[in-house]
Amino acid sequence: MSTPPPRADAIDAADHRDNDVERVIAGEDVVVGAVVGAGDPADTTRPPAAIHRMAGWIRSRPAGSLLVVAMAAWLAVFSALIWHRHARFGTWDFDLGHHDQAIWLLSRGGGFVTVSGMPVLGHHFTVAYFAVAPLYWLGGGPQLINLLQTAALALSAVPIYLYARDRLANEWHALALGVAWLLNPSVQWLCWEAWHPETMAIPFLLTAYLLASRRRWRWYAVILVAALTWKEDVALAAIVLGIVFLLRRQRRIGLFTIAVGVAWFVLAYQIAMPHFNGGQNHAGIFYGELGDSPSEIVRTAVTDPGAIWERLRGNDALGYARDLLVPFAAVPLLAPLVTVVAVPQFFANALTNAGFFYDIRFHYVAIIVAVLAIAGVDGAARFTTARLRSKVVGTIVAAALASSVAWGLSPLSTQYRSGYWVLDDNPRQAVLDAAVDAVPGGAATAASYYIVPHLSHREQIYTFPNPWIAANWGLAGEAPHDPDHDHVGAEVDWLVVDTTTHGADSREELLLDELLAAEFRVVSEDSGIVVARRVARPGGADVA
Repeated sequence: MSTPPPRADAIDAADHRDNDVERVIAGEDVVVGAVVGAGDPADTTRPPAAIHRMAGWIRSRPAGSLLVVAMAAWLAVFSALIWHRHARFGTWDFDLGHHDQAIWLLSRGGGFVTVSGMPVLGHHFTVAYFAVAPLYWLGGGPQLINLLQTAALALSAVPIYLYARDRLANEWHALALGVAWLLNPSVQWLCWEAWHPETMAIPFLLTAYLLASRRRWRWYAVILVAALTWKEDVALAAIVLGIVFLLRRQRRIGLFTIAVGVAWFVLAYQIAMPHFNGGQNHAGIFYGELGDSPSEIVRTAVTDPGAIWERLRGNDALGYARDLLVPFAAVPLLAPLVTVVAVPQFFANALTNAGFFYDIRFHYVAIIVAVLAIAGVDGAARFTTARLRSKVVGTIVAAALASSVAWGLSPLSTQYRSGYWVLDDNPRQAVLDAAVDAVPGGAATAASYYIVPHLSHREQIYTFPNPWIAANWGLAGEAPHDPDHDHVGAEVDWLVVDTTTHGADSREELLLDELLAAEFRVVSEDSGIVVARRVARPGGADVA
């Protein structure tokens, strides 16, 4: 079913409203053709002009105003939830801890992340971190970047609303789809998981598409490149988006988008990441026999399609697709030319040998849900009558609400009190806070996984039993980073270890006993939290 062009009177009305709003933003006292503030200029009883302008905007855009309220409420709730999750020691090393140390290192001219054992730009080609790093000069840290990400998720409703208003010529339908974004369970899980760079790419990708739909090509180019800088995977979406433009007979912008996407993909996967990782590619370790690079996986798909099919079947790729589409009531399937932009990321996730890649609760869905949100708008736009569009939009909202209750993490969800959020005070809060405070700033430290994000502003912070025993380290458990000493772990001066996370006679417990007996002295031990400082080097030499 083809979509008819908007009626001329609808376009004129929308342009008139947009011009009025732009004049208000510019400081003029015009709101929807009405003069605001007319009267005696000496009348000091009138509210300030800014309040008049705001009131005028609210009157002219009631749906937009309600969206702002919904976004503000969502932002307030989820900001508090993620703040408490970190403050109460509910965040982890390989998520928040890794990224926080990476940005802190860049802000100080460093570049090797000891949390994960990889260089900053070897783990992901996240050039945007250089733009975030100055915030760390001002005292930024894990709480700040978590709040930035939460704001990015909330603000992503704005380009969805604006695009839906353009396509559906109905601001209430646009409001509904903006709210559906906030209800989407994956969006809520993205906030819960704490900072990840691909999540930050969402508002840039959505805004780029909005600008393209309005033929604002210069700004489109700028925002598209900005989206690419957050993570190399965005390049896959850009390449397919360029093909979509070509199919729409927008040749110049299509070729530009493809060229930029291919160039960034090659730079990231073939040049930068292998350069920083000693010739290897971090992403390749998750595909096993299918190949260790995108080109090898494509070759396997051609030469041994059965291997691809078996991996997809084993990973329940159809179930993964179903779970992604349910919150959108499968409406994106009515706009296949847009939905296809998410296909490369879908297969990049579904073909891995790690289950968390093809789970709607983790950050690997970020690009996919952004694309599906836009495709949902276009799917609704295929219905030509207002009545049908209302039903389709209502169905999307109902599906988003139902999936939010069943799968999401909002206070409305059945999962809200299941332990993902740290809703109650940590019974060991004072002990953990004291343990973190006991470690001198900058001292090389090994700590338990959930304590690491609270000690990551230093050049060397390891997740115990690293660096003595390689665990989730580097690309393949290679020798831990120890550049200045002959003995692994000799540079670590402090331990902050939760012994309750170790099993009896586990390798972690045996290592801790050995270190405390020969090289470290216990400073404090309370509720299973051991804080120890080095008193001797390997071989028995005392620490000066």
